[in-house]
Formats: sequence, C-alpha cells, structure tokens
Amino acid sequence: MKTLLPTLLLCGLHLFTHFADCAITPLEAWEFNDAAATDLASASNSIGTASFTQSTNTATNGAGLLVASQDTSNFFRDAANLSVPTGSTNTGTYQLEFKIASADLSSGDISGANIGFGFRDSVAAQDIFLIRLQKQGGRLYLSTRIDNVSSNLVDFGANVTTLSNLTVRCSIDLDSDQAEVFYSIDTLPESSAGTVALSATGTTWDRLRYVSNANSTDWGATDSVEIDYLRIGSGAPTPIAYDTVPLTSSMLYVQGAQFKTIDAAGMHFLRFNNTIYDSNGSVAKMSPSNAKTTSGAKLTLYTSSPTIRLHFDYDPSDENRDSQFALYQNGEFTREFYVSRTQASTIITIENLSDPLEVIRHDIALPSWSNPILTQVDIETGETLIAADPIRPKRIVFLGDSISHGTGQGSAGYKTYPFIAGEKLNAQIFNMAVGGAKISPPAADLLQHFGEVDIIWILVGYNNWQGASHDIPTITAEYESLLTTIRTHQPNAKVFCNTLIYSRNSVDAESGVTIDQARDAIAGVVNARIHAGDQKLYLIRSETFTDDSYLIFQADGVTPSTDPVHMGVAGAEMFADDVYRILKPHVFPTGATAHWDFNFNTNGNNAENRVTEDGVDEADLIFDGEITFNGKESEGLIGRAQVTGFSFGNDRSLSVEMKIKMSTISGQQRFFRMFNNATSSGIYLALQNGQLAAKLNGQSLLTGTTTIADSDWHTVAFTWNTETNRASLFLDGTLEATQLYPSEELPSTVQDIDGLTIGIIDATVDDVKLSNRALEFNTTAGASVTYSTWASGFDWQGETLTARTDNPDNDGLLNFEEFSYGGNPIANDAAQKAPQLNSTGSDLHIEFTLGRDSADVDYSLEFSNDLKDWSSVTPLNVYGSANDSVSVRISDYIQGQEAFVRVTTQ
Repeated sequence: MKTLLPTLLLCGLHLFTHFADCAITPLEAWEFNDAAATDLASASNSIGTASFTQSTNTATNGAGLLVASQDTSNFFRDAANLSVPTGSTNTGTYQLEFKIASADLSSGDISGANIGFGFRDSVAAQDIFLIRLQKQGGRLYLSTRIDNVSSNLVDFGANVTTLSNLTVRCSIDLDSDQAEVFYSIDTLPESSAGTVALSATGTTWDRLRYVSNANSTDWGATDSVEIDYLRIGSGAPTPIAYDTVPLTSSMLYVQGAQFKTIDAAGMHFLRFNNTIYDSNGSVAKMSPSNAKTTSGAKLTLYTSSPTIRLHFDYDPSDENRDSQFALYQNGEFTREFYVSRTQASTIITIENLSDPLEVIRHDIALPSWSNPILTQVDIETGETLIAADPIRPKRIVFLGDSISHGTGQGSAGYKTYPFIAGEKLNAQIFNMAVGGAKISPPAADLLQHFGEVDIIWILVGYNNWQGASHDIPTITAEYESLLTTIRTHQPNAKVFCNTLIYSRNSVDAESGVTIDQARDAIAGVVNARIHAGDQKLYLIRSETFTDDSYLIFQADGVTPSTDPVHMGVAGAEMFADDVYRILKPHVFPTGATAHWDFNFNTNGNNAENRVTEDGVDEADLIFDGEITFNGKESEGLIGRAQVTGFSFGNDRSLSVEMKIKMSTISGQQRFFRMFNNATSSGIYLALQNGQLAAKLNGQSLLTGTTTIADSDWHTVAFTWNTETNRASLFLDGTLEATQLYPSEELPSTVQDIDGLTIGIIDATVDDVKLSNRALEFNTTAGASVTYSTWASGFDWQGETLTARTDNPDNDGLLNFEEFSYGGNPIANDAAQKAPQLNSTGSDLHIEFTLGRDSADVDYSLEFSNDLKDWSSVTPLNVYGSANDSVSVRISDYIQGQEAFVRVTTQ
C-alpha cells in the first residue's frame, strides 16, 4: 500500500492512461491532437464513435488543444452515436472528465460567459447533468445547470477571471440519480466539489452535450478557453478503504481554538465561549456572529496514511464569507482549498507527498471568515495516527479588531498577520481579534481560561475612535479597563500595546477627534502603567513603521482602495514581519552573546570568549574576525583593553553587562565604549561624578540617580531595545533610568560599529557580557529622573544660574521648563521647545513635545476666562513618554467658551 499512489487519484486524474488499474471501461476520448483549425465536429475520437455537430467558434490549434473563442451566438452541440451498450441508457455509473488548460474570461459582460460538457436526453430535450466553467459577477465558478437551475459548486475567488490547468471529473450515477463532482488545479490532489441530483425530467442518456455561451456580449473579443481533452468512461474508480478516526481522539490536535467543543454535529473550533456568543454585542464590544469564526485556528495530525479525508459542514446561520483552508506538510505550505459560501459541506482530500511514504505532520489552517464544523476524519484502512506533541514553545494571544481578524486577506486565515507571525516565531497563537470589535475587557476576561500566556499583542481602538459617541476620555477609560483585566488574569505575560496603524483617515467626521489623539490616548495609558512599575508592558507606536503601502489597493495594485485602514495581503505579510522583528527577542531569548571572564588566558592578549548560558558558543554570530585584547590582564581581571577584529553585525539591539571597580571617583570616567573607528562616534558608559551614565556621541542619553562613592565591585548593565525603542540603565540589579526614543534603531552615527574598548579610565572590569539583543534583568523599579539629577549631570559650561527658577539664557523658559520640554538652559531654543498654539482650519491646537516621561514631570493644560482664575475649566493632565508629541484640540475642553490656555509643569 505504501509504495503505490492512491488508486482514486490514479483513476481520477489519468482516467485512460491507467484504466487497467481501475474498474472503468473507456468509451469516448477526444485528445484534440488534430491539425490546426479542425472543428470540434471533425475532431478525432480515439476510442469511440461519437461525434459532435459543427461549432464554428471552437476548433483545434494544432498544439493539442481545442480553443473556444468569441462568436455572435451561443453553441449547444450534441455528440451522437455514443459507444454505450444500447446507444442510450438510464442505468449504470459513468465518468466524465475534461481538462481546461487555460481560460481567460476577463473581458465581456461580468456574467453569462460559460463553457462545459454534460449528458443529455434528446427525447425529453433536457440535460440530465451539465457541468460548466461559469463567469458570474466578475468571477469564475465551477457550476452545474440541471433542470434550468444553476448551482455554483466551486468559487475560484474574488476577481478571478483567468485560470489554468483545471481538471474536472464527474461520477454520474444513473441508478441513484446523483453525480459527484471532483476538481483539481495543476498536479494537486482532487477535491470534492459535492454531490448534486440529476434531472427530474431527463432520464435516458443518449447524447453528450457541449455548451459555450460565447456570444459577443458575454465573451470579450480576446476571451478564449483552451481544452486539453474530453474523456468518457463507464464504471467507477476502485474505491479506497478508509477507517474513521473518532473526533475525540487525543491525536487530533487543535491549536488556536481554546474553547473547542465536540457534540453530535461535530467538532467546533471556537475561539470564544458562550459568554461572548450568547451576549449582547454591545456588552461584549464585538459581534458574536463575527466572533464565531475560526481565524488563526488549525488542526494538526501525524500519519503515514497515503491519503486523508476531512469532512466539514457549515451551519447556514453562521457568518460565512467563503472558506480558504491551507495545508502545511512538515511545516511547508503545500496548497490552498477554496470552498464557496454556497456549499453546505465539503471533503478535503490530503495526499502524502513523501516518497517512500513516511509519517508527515499535516497542519490544516482554518478559514478566517467562516465557521467550518469538522464532522469526520478518514485515514486509509491499516493506517494510524501517530501521537506527537505539536504544542508550540510560546503561547501568543492577539487581541484586536478586523485588522487582526483578517479583513483584507479574503477568508484565508493563513494569510493574516497573526498566523504568519506565529509561524515565523514557531509559536502557538490564539487570534481573539474580531471584525468590528472595540476595546473589549470581556474578551480579555477569557484569558483566565488560557493557563499561562507568554505574550499578548493588542492592536485595537480604530472602532473606538470612529463615531460621534466616542471621545478621548472614553478611549482612555476603556483601554485602562482592558489592561487591568489582562493583568488580573495574566500578571506575568509580556503585553505589547500598539497604537493605531497608518490610516487613510486622519480625523473622524462625526466626533472631530483625530487619529493622532486616539493614538496618544492609548500611549498615555500604557506609559503611565509602565512608569507605575509594569516592566512587562511595551508601547509600540505602529504608525511609525506602517504607511499607505500596507493597506488594500485596487486590482491594478497601484490605485488605493476606498478602504481606509485594512491591510491587503502584502500589507499583512509586511506587518507580520514587523511583529516578528519586535517579538523575536522575547520569543527566542538566546541571541548572539560574548562573555569574557578572563579566567582562561595566560595574558591579556587573547581573552577567551566563554560559551553562552545554553551551552552554544555563539560569538561568531555577533563578531567577525579574530578577537584579541591589547590590554593588561591580572588575576582573572582586565584593566584597559582595546578589542580588535570586532564587528557588531546588523541587529542594533544590544545589552552590555559587566562588573566594575573604580580606583578613583571624580569627573567623568568611562569604562566601556562601542564606536565607529572612522567617525569615533558611538555609545559609552561612564561614571559622571559617581553617577552611572550612558552617553550617545557625547550627549547624555540616560543618567542614574545613585552615587557610587566607594571602590567596591558593582554590576552595571545597559540595554537598547530597537523593537520597543527603549533604552535602560541598571546598577546592581536596580533600574536606574529608562527612556523611550522615537527611532527604531541606534542613530546612523553609530551604525557600523567596529570598535570596542573596556576598562578605559581608572577601571578594573570582570565578567563582561555583550549581546546583540536586549536582555531582561530582574530589577526593581528605579527612581524617577529628577531635576536635580538632570542638572547635576548637565554640562553648564561654568554657568552658575542653575536653580529650577533661573533663566540663564533669557529665552523665556525657566531651567525646570527647559528640563520639562527637552531644552538647553544655556541656549536660546524656546522657539523650538516651548508649547505652540497652531490652527487647523477653525480648530485651535496647543502642541508641544514631552522632554521627560510624564512619570517624572506633571504636565497639565490649565484654562481661564480672565487670566486670574485658572480653574474655570477642569485642567487636563497629559501623559506620555519623553519625545512624545502632544497635540490637544482646545475646543474639546472649553466647549465653545472664550478662554485662555497655558501649559504648566511641576
């Protein structure tokens, strides 16, 4: 059994080449190998005696194909003199098979064009069974026409008006009055298109039927269909014997459907439970019908069975926007199965493509916008399912709306960005996003049923922003509730909060709220929680790396669609790459790491790079060339050393950790430097009058608050995470300072780092670790960056007016305001740093940039009617991180009143 191809596939796809292996008797066969311009009526029948009547628009091309093209009329041509026992019959089973090598029905009318074959009762003047390639509504279907009723069996997809290598096989049973239709594309295995009833009035088969609605209205001038062959046989292929696998089998693995259930109807791949499905949509903040779809779910099984059959039914009351299944075998994409929303059921046949046959992991990715119910699983008799553990090492939950659900990628769950990112990350994903959903604490409440989740990815808020009833306080309150619910059930999960991606809408027409205000509202909630101590919460400013190219375009691929926010297929792939880039350091924590402990070398010139914690020496992944130390080593320690042959690589995330002991403490003492030899620019770590500092190209980047006043050993660490745009500085396991920066990677001035120096000034170092990823350290929350800390680390260049209320540069900003807005107290830069009043049309906005995190400085907008009482309108507190841009529409708060406004900091 394991050395032969499945019998059904042999007989079905090669009906007359291998008929000796099957219970089929060939009757008629047109291969269309005639000379060019041979009319259908004159085409050679290589087996039987039947021939068609003349058809002037259908003739061979001399290359083995029958070509049908546009004509002024439609053609309904019969073939008489059939090679059946009595010339006509109303009993037995027959096979009709033809192959369309290519079809182009892209012009002409959007509906009506068709071409196909069937069985006819000439006495009753009725088609017993007719199967056609049909153009309807600007797309192609495989359809039947029986008793003047058309039924679409296979929908080849939106905007599909051309295709190639479509093989159609029909098993027509005149005894049971049913026909089963199979189809395949290219060399892929057959799929069943379903079973249909034969004509109720036509009973006796005595003619073959050829139809071609090729009139000049339905067919464009350039439309054509090329047919490779037409074959007729009697009998049926030798059936494959199958055993049915119980749906309760522990070896049917389901991922991405946490609330899977099995009942009399079958297996239901449920992403939510009845608290959502039975709820009022306004309470759940989502449509229960949209939630009852299978985006992100997959069925996995391991077997060496030559073929597998999966039976699915559909409940007509469920949401159904067609179904696009995808098959992965041993992790590699194999094919897609398309099921029209008009089909009540389908059978997916999977073929083991290995040679010789071996155990294969089959992953069947379920559709994103339908709810297929698994009713039966068949494997070939004598075969078994193999127990294996398909559970991914990390569990990632996606919360969101239609962008994450998959609108814009058809109904192909495997084309959505959560699915693609999950495959790249080798993670088990749960896509809990729902089309039309708003920020939904009830959805987050279900996380109590998930066990431990590693990562939660949130991209939601677009539907909260749209509509007159939504405003910034509502968005803020609901997002705060969402995060509170998540932390209640998943206190240890890393939570990545995305602001709204790029949109072709910039302001909501009903509410007047801008999309940037909605983004800033989400950012404010997230940053406030981060600075309150949630060190596993991350803000992702999605608008900084998404643009118009991510969104849906029209069929020409150039003209933007009217859809303002949904990603196209290409955009979903790009965003999946973004998710992978951001989450990779958290999913694959073992990066390239160098570790020098200086205990295994005899002199300072060849310090040995130790293996990483997982036992793999990965120094070659982060460094190029030979690495030597040109410094003095003593007793397992290193003084000043220049590392040569150093190249940091392309990934700009980094971590530095080392032990330092300073012999003297005064002024600025650098003990670590990464730089570019050509420009001498780079990052260095130092003690600035005893306080830990990180500097970028000589400018202060981060400054600690703790003063080192001894010559003891201390552990220092610095991380720059290009995925979250956060730099952090640690001393002895405590977070000293952290900051968000707008750039996605280290500034270009420190690109191409090729120099490294450690133990530079009066420092002895040990246990140096360098990594091209942002490591996580077990730390406590650090102290806020205060004015005094900042002022003590600032280079005043001899200026003595350094108090909070001084203004040495006379630019109108006091020193504390310079600190608050990111200004320079000894340079006249108020025009660039002070809040500005700007207008957009009739709307006035006050705009400024946070120089500090709002956890370090309280930023407020105050309003007054008379410049005396500044509490006539409730003050507005501003939340965010350093370098966040703030734009507040004044009319949102003064509500038609005349008022003065000012920004205060304290």
